[in-house]
Amino acid sequence: MYALDLSIVLINVESSGNVGSIARVMKNFGFHKLILFNPKEDPKSKYAHGFAMHAQEILENAEVIYNTRENIQEENEDLKKLLQKFDLVIGTSAKGIVRKNLKRIPIFLNELDFTLFTEKSKVALVFGRESTGLTNNEIKLMDFLLRIPADNDYPTLNISHAVGIILYTFYLNMNQISRQEISPASKAERELLLKQISHTIDNIPMQEFRTERTLQSFKNFLGRSFLSEKETSYLQHFFQKINLAIENPSLLNNNKKIEKK
Repeated sequence: MYALDLSIVLINVESSGNVGSIARVMKNFGFHKLILFNPKEDPKSKYAHGFAMHAQEILENAEVIYNTRENIQEENEDLKKLLQKFDLVIGTSAKGIVRKNLKRIPIFLNELDFTLFTEKSKVALVFGRESTGLTNNEIKLMDFLLRIPADNDYPTLNISHAVGIILYTFYLNMNQISRQEISPASKAERELLLKQISHTIDNIPMQEFRTERTLQSFKNFLGRSFLSEKETSYLQHFFQKINLAIENPSLLNNNKKIEKK
């Protein structure tokens, strides 16, 4: 089986029974890393263990982070620190596409491209509260959102069912995954590219709200594209040249003269 370093991250999970059920389905598909950020009930209670069945070791080994911050902004900073440990952070959402909210444009599970996952990929699969899901501020910390296709009449799945469906899909694809020698871009490389793009956007006269939405659109695109290391390098170079040309047009003219010669 193809091994993937994947962690399930539950934010403010409200039911310890759901935590136990999630541990059980994780073991069903060979995943063992569970992180609980500010759980509302004791995730290692007897009640949770009853739902975990033969996956009780996943509960016992789960990382539990209790946040004592006084406000939501500080809490988000601690969550941000946690998620920075991962190369790829995938959020989940049961809500339909809200085209006016760029942060909430998801890809469907069947559209997820697995070919660039490697054994070196450190991935977080993040789930929000059972009642309300992830907040907009939490979604900002994700590389992209994933959604399970479901009937519009009742698209919201129980959280443990959602985890099971997604992990089943990961399990199948990891057994069929291509062994192509493609090195995916690291989180640091993607962030550097986004910084170059942000610099380019800042150099272009544009209304502030359009600047923010344009940058968010690029972030969405980069999160969904699974760029390789080589592709990211070429794009970084491209945006560097754009910025140089904007800031010093004479350099661009000199390059054109050299090309003509």
